[in-house]
Amino acid sequence: MSEHGPHADPNDPFQRNVAVTLAIFSVGLAFVNMLTNQSRTQSILRSNEATNTWSYFQSKSTKQTVRTSQLEITQALPTPPAEQITKLTAEIQRYDAEKKEIQDKADQLAAQSKDAEHKEHYYEYSAVGIELGIVIAGVALLLHKKVVFYFAVAAAVAGALGCAYTSFLLKGHSGEAHATAEAAPPAAGHGH
Repeated sequence: MSEHGPHADPNDPFQRNVAVTLAIFSVGLAFVNMLTNQSRTQSILRSNEATNTWSYFQSKSTKQTVRTSQLEITQALPTPPAEQITKLTAEIQRYDAEKKEIQDKADQLAAQSKDAEHKEHYYEYSAVGIELGIVIAGVALLLHKKVVFYFAVAAAVAGALGCAYTSFLLKGHSGEAHATAEAAPPAAGHGH
């Protein structure tokens, strides 16, 4: 070491190993960041689809309300036309069935959005582990200490394991979210 501080020595196996490890950590971090962004995008897309589906649900509710009003007015006539009453009743029942299907689809999309958002958070935690590994490896390089380098490897491996867990083992909360959505009172603006 000179009086200007440590210099890179291409013949020093420790420095070479840390440099290669830093490159590997950086590639891993880029991969985890890509997965984080994909999950975030999926969450936003599913949320938008759910919102659009709830709008469609609301349009069916409005049409059903109009038909219900027409039926009530028709039934209030002194001699209500039976054919018109039958037609309006059938339309009201059809809207009920359609709304149930639309509601199920919207609930499913909302659950998928929550699942993707949940995964996004776990990918972010994984990225933090790898980022810590990169920072600690840099410190190990400056201090030229193997024990510090081992901590860097441990942090990055923890991040990589978190990424693997999120990708392959983490199950979403769709079942819970779907059951909760059915049991909970309708949220404002959804028009259930």
